[in-house]
Amino acid sequence: MDEDAQTRKTKAERAILEGLTGAAPTSRDDVAGMLQVLYGTTRTRRGDDGQLREVRAVDTREAARGFGVSQRTIQRWLKGASNPRREHKDKLVTRTRQAATTKRGRQRLANRARRNAPGRPIRVQIRSHQGPSDPSYKRDRTTRADLSPEAYEELLSAYAETGEEGMREYLAGYFSSGSTDYPTDWEFDDIQKIGFERL
Repeated sequence: MDEDAQTRKTKAERAILEGLTGAAPTSRDDVAGMLQVLYGTTRTRRGDDGQLREVRAVDTREAARGFGVSQRTIQRWLKGASNPRREHKDKLVTRTRQAATTKRGRQRLANRARRNAPGRPIRVQIRSHQGPSDPSYKRDRTTRADLSPEAYEELLSAYAETGEEGMREYLAGYFSSGSTDYPTDWEFDDIQKIGFERL
């Protein structure tokens, strides 16, 4: 794989990680971001205006079990009131990297995404270089599609199995299947940004 292709792949993995978890940590010091990737959950809260909103949070209980520390310790890490010991930080960095780059890590991310949207349709929004298979029509653009719970499950399974390539291929097949208003030869050359919204 040439350097440009590797860079695009890394950017796509990061975009998918952020789309699924709400975080894409950029350094070893982003403890809250890494915890969000590994133990993130979505909760519904009532805002100041009385409207229900989905917010992302870290399951501090599960994180505490995963690191063998107290829930309060995880809360202090999230607030930046204390830092993880070196062995905990090394474990956090390794697991976060593996979340996007290994099959086992992707399976964990997919399982967490399933738990955060059980049986609900999902709107997916993709920013990428995309279009019909004729290269003269491809360009950077944003597309959207509503996925049934079954289609979302298939997307997550494709991602868990083969990573960003599997997600791109699934999306191209879905967009080309007649399930959307896009032409039947739709392709995604990369994924620059992706978002998922429960409907």
